[in-house]
Amino acid sequence: MQTFAMSSSLPFPPYFEAPGSRAPLALGVDMQFIALLDAYRPSGGLARTQETLELFMRRGGPDLAHVARWMAAREVVCLDWHGQSWMPMFQFDMVEMVQLPQLASVLAELNPVYSPWALAAWFAEPNPWLDGERPADVLVTHHAGVLDAARADRFVALG
Repeated sequence: MQTFAMSSSLPFPPYFEAPGSRAPLALGVDMQFIALLDAYRPSGGLARTQETLELFMRRGGPDLAHVARWMAAREVVCLDWHGQSWMPMFQFDMVEMVQLPQLASVLAELNPVYSPWALAAWFAEPNPWLDGERPADVLVTHHAGVLDAARADRFVALG
């Protein structure tokens, strides 16, 4: 099931055309991707998975097989755009080059109800359960609040 946050600050829900628009779906996805690029800048940005792997290798982080397992199991936020996988950098400890431990519990709540694009948008957008903070910005400092927000949004998404 593909759902999205109704309070989304993106121009329209991921993978859908803008209401009343005759623009092709690809244009809508491009606009959504640009909105995500802008939204993730304060928390480290988005990087192609290949660039993330190169960074990991230079700093002694996980190898390709490990990152591929994370991606396949949806243990990291990852989305595809124009044939390339992209990862928000907020989810990694850039010193130790590991996945943030706080991420797993939040993903466990949201993965069953959000598509990869909607999940990426959820972390990047101001969240009313967090007093307008972005989950990506406060995942480490306010993990309990982010987890509560994820639970609340999962409940809302399930109806």
